[in-house]
Parts: sequence; C-alpha cells; structure tokens
Amino acid sequence: MPPATSWGSAPAGPALSPHGPSAARAECSRGHLLGSLRQGVPAAVLLSLAWTCAGCGGASSSSPPPPPAPDFTLSLSSNSISIAQGATSPSVNISVNAVNGFTGAVQVMLSAVPVGVTSNPQSPFSVAAGASTPVIFGAAANAATGSFTISVQGASGTLSHSASLALAIQGAVSPALPRTAYARTDSTSASDDPFGEPHHRHIAYDPANKHLFVANRAMNRVEVFSTASQSSVAQISIPGASSADISVDGSTVWVGTALEEIVAIDTSSLRIRNRYSLAGLTPVPNTIFSRPLEVLSLSSGKALVRLRQPVSSQALLALWDPATNALTNLTSAAPALFQQGVGVLARSGDHSKVLAAANDSSGELALFDSGGHVVAGPLTLGAGLTSIAAANSDGSRFAVLLAASGGTQFLLLDASLKQVAAYVPAVAHGVAFSIDGNRLYLSESSSGTPLVTVLDGHTAQLIGRVPDAAIQGVSSEIEEIDETQLLFGLSNRGVVFVDTATPTSLSSPAPVIAAAPSLQPSEGPLGGGTSVALAGQNFTPVTQVNFGGQPALNVIISGPAQIQATSPPSLTNGAVNLTAYFQNGWLAVAPDAFSYGPQILKFSQTPVRMRAAIWSKSTATVSVAIQQRSP
Repeated sequence: MPPATSWGSAPAGPALSPHGPSAARAECSRGHLLGSLRQGVPAAVLLSLAWTCAGCGGASSSSPPPPPAPDFTLSLSSNSISIAQGATSPSVNISVNAVNGFTGAVQVMLSAVPVGVTSNPQSPFSVAAGASTPVIFGAAANAATGSFTISVQGASGTLSHSASLALAIQGAVSPALPRTAYARTDSTSASDDPFGEPHHRHIAYDPANKHLFVANRAMNRVEVFSTASQSSVAQISIPGASSADISVDGSTVWVGTALEEIVAIDTSSLRIRNRYSLAGLTPVPNTIFSRPLEVLSLSSGKALVRLRQPVSSQALLALWDPATNALTNLTSAAPALFQQGVGVLARSGDHSKVLAAANDSSGELALFDSGGHVVAGPLTLGAGLTSIAAANSDGSRFAVLLAASGGTQFLLLDASLKQVAAYVPAVAHGVAFSIDGNRLYLSESSSGTPLVTVLDGHTAQLIGRVPDAAIQGVSSEIEEIDETQLLFGLSNRGVVFVDTATPTSLSSPAPVIAAAPSLQPSEGPLGGGTSVALAGQNFTPVTQVNFGGQPALNVIISGPAQIQATSPPSLTNGAVNLTAYFQNGWLAVAPDAFSYGPQILKFSQTPVRMRAAIWSKSTATVSVAIQQRSP
C-alpha cells in the first residue's frame, strides 16, 4: 500500500515561482510553516496565516518614490520703492534661488511698468541660478505720479515664478535749473572751421520733430539730437558733411559736403532721400569750383551754395536747382563783392533772403532774394572783415561782426543794410536771433570768461547775460535757437545747449573747473555711493550738482577750490557729465568727468593700422604695427 501524501507538504522537487527568486523563497517558507502546523490546528487559523504570509512576501517588490524636480524661487531685496519725477531709485536686487539642484538661467521680464519709467538693465534680462542682478529704476520728469505695481516674472523652460514690486512716483522737488548741457560728438575745430575758410552754419533745427541736425565733418556724419532730452537720436553717415539747413516746408535737411555732392535727408524717417552729384562750375579755364561746403535752402525751392575749389579755400556763390541739378554762377550779380570770393552767409528765417559778405577786408555786403537777385547793396560798412553774420525771421534785421585793425564792431542792420544800432563786444564767437526776432544772442568771452549776452533784437540794447557751457574754457559758437529760448552751438569736440530763457546779471569771477581729470575718483558702480572731489577755482555755494541728469548726494563746498559729493544711482552705464549749478547764477560743466563702470571710448570695425617708435636705453627704434585681423 503506497504511503499517504499530506495535502500541506511541500512538493518533492523545487518549484519556481512565477514572480522570481524572492517570491519562490516566500512560497517555500509559507509551505513549510503550514506543513509544520497542520496537525491539530483549525483550518480557519491556517487560512489566516496563509493570507498574512502572502502579504509579507508581496511587500518586498515595492519601488522608492522619485526625487523632487529641480526648481527655483524669485526674490527681491525690497518689495517697494519710491522715485521722484526725473530721479532714479536705489538698486533692487532680483535673486534667483536654486531648489533641488536647479542650475539653469532664468529670463526675468518686467511688466506693467508705467509710462515714463525705465530700468537698467532693460527688460528682459537673464539671471543665473544662485545669483542676483541689481536693477535701477528711473522716472522721467513728465512721468505720471501715483502708486503702481510692477510684475517681476522669471521663466526657465516650463518653470515660471513671479514677484511684485510696489512703485510710488512722487512729484519733483528739485529746484528749477538751467537746461544748459553738453553732448560729445568727437568733432574737431580744424574740420568745423578750417583755416582760411569763412565761418558757415553747421546746425539745422527741425521744430516739427524737435530735432537738431549737426554736420560733423571730422566723423563723416550728421548727428541728430532730441532738443527735448538733449540726447542723441541718430547718426547718419555722410562723408565730408560740412553744413546743414532745413527746407522751408521742414521736410528735408540739405547737407553740404567737402566732396562733390549735396545730400538730402528726410526729416521724418531720418534717412537719406537723395544724393546729388555736382559737375561744378568753371568760370575760368582750368579752375573748377565743385565742393558745396554750405547749402542754404530758399523759399523758391532752390538753394544758394558756397562752391569751393578742390585745392583752394576760395569759393564762389552759386544758385542751385535740385529739380534739374543745375548750378548758376552769381559772381556777375555783384562782381565787386566777390573779388576774393564769397565770405560769410546768413539766411533769414523765412528763407526769402540771404546776406552775403565779401571774403576780404573791404567790408562789402549784398542781400540776395530767393531767386538769386540782389535786392540791397552791394555797399560797404567800412574797412574790415565780416567774420560772423545772422538774420532774423523776416529779413528786417541783420547782425554782423566787423573785425578791423582798430577793434571789433557788432552792428545791427535793417533790410536795406543800413546800420541801426551797435554793440561793443569783447571777443565774439557766434550770433543768433530768436525765432520771433525780439532777442539777439552773442556768445563772447569777457576777461577770459565765456558767456552769452542777450540783446534786444531791434535796438541791440543789453537785456542780460547767461553762463555759457564753456567746455574746458572754450566758448560756444552759437548758430540756432528753438521756441523755448534754448540755444544750440558747437563747442569743444561737441554740441552745446544753452538755456537763455532767464537772462540776468552775472558777477565776477566765474567758477572754473580744473583740467581733466578734475574729478577724483572718476569711476564708480552703477548703484552710486562713490565719494568724489571736484577740483577748480572760484567755487561758491551751489544749488545742486548733477551726475548726468541725477542730483548728487551729500554735496559739501570744501572751499573755493573743491566740491565734495557722493555719486547717485544711474540708469546708464558709461561716462556722464558733471554739472555744478551755483547760487550766484553761474554753472560749470565737466564733460565725461565720471564713469559708471569702465568707460569704452570707442569701438570701430574699420581696419586700423598705426606705427609707434619706442626708444630703449640703447636708442634703438622698434616699429609696432597694429592691424585688425581679417574676418
């Protein structure tokens, strides 16, 4: 009789569990336990133990939870800031904090920024994980006051977080200061006023767009500035650009050049509309006049042109018709006037008349209409060279500076070129009429002090004076003015804006800023806080000291030769002018005196090659060639 087989015993051979080796071991242990307890144990208990063992065996197959995903948080060093109109805020640090090993870069965008508020850096900008970026906010002088909320949003891939910055803009509390300012253009006096050539206009004012066009012959371009902000708007490349004048309808700025072309700029698009190549004029054999150094737009649609020889400074007066690109020699209209060529020119504000002077000491003058006909003169004012001239809006008044061996006379003439008044200047550098003709402005230097004298435009009676920008002691050559009495002129390697709205009496002596480097230290961080000292002479109590357009902090007059101050935050990197406004009415400008961060003077892609001779102790000469690598 075969032996009986127990129902709870393990199989004779090893059995493989369908769940792998771990499950097989669990099955074996459970079978052994049940087999050992089968004898005398109720079935219900056995069944319960079986289920318990089954649960214990299954737990060994569970997996650990996945690690948390990398992420970041966005935080601000301050949740609220307050800015006055025309001022800047302290730095607000925007930080990206890494979470769970986040290593990416976050693009930060500022939204809901009020009109008239700007930031440095501009939105959007990038912040690395674990880093922070200081942001400075500035409010324009005309920004709306009130409370605002700026949203700071950070994004990296699919991750996005945000924070809020409360902004309060308050009304300006700064004292009313002159708008006098300086902008560097890298022009040179040798190019603006070449030796042997009569003075001519370089500046044209566009009242419709509030733009100033400045011919910059040294840099082969025309500079365009906003007269509202006194900042650069555009640079238009025109080789040899030497003069600028606006058309009577305001649509075109005509640019004369030292080459054989006249260029038309569209005042709306600030783009070149046309270029006119000139064949020139040959009044005598083998002598050509082909360089249109100065172009004056006329109400007839034509222009009077100072046409110079290529190899000589002598020039003749020509009438140019843009429609046909034809030139007409006007020498025969006043041969006595042009024996030595044409001298200085002055156009009336309505473009109907042009005053022309002889280019010699005869003192001869003549007045031309828009058709190129002589309507007054020629006549002589007396022996002397007419070096500067200006005309009022309708050609009823002309101002000329007549230089003779006995001194200089500043004469006011009527429409028939008869003298109606005179003024005795010190050393004159430029002259301009107000748009309405009621005021006459003369930039001069008296006892070495540059200033602008304001005269009555009908009688030449003294009204008052205002301080010139006087960049490093150089007087401005004023040429144009706008409807707010803001004068425009050339100065030391740049353009000046001189506020003449409130002429007054200026006491002597004038403050003088020391030669560069006048400010020490001359560099500091964008967030401000750099203590500086300005050196000079004749310093008196100040109303305000500005770094660019921002008022300095902690201003102290250490004495007549030093001003101490702390730099304010800045919205822009690079160099800024330092301007001191004194309580006695004077001001002083130190151009590019302070730099927020390192100053890059110039970057050019034009190939440059230069050689330098370096002398050693043995007096040997070493030639060093620096040349741009070809791409």
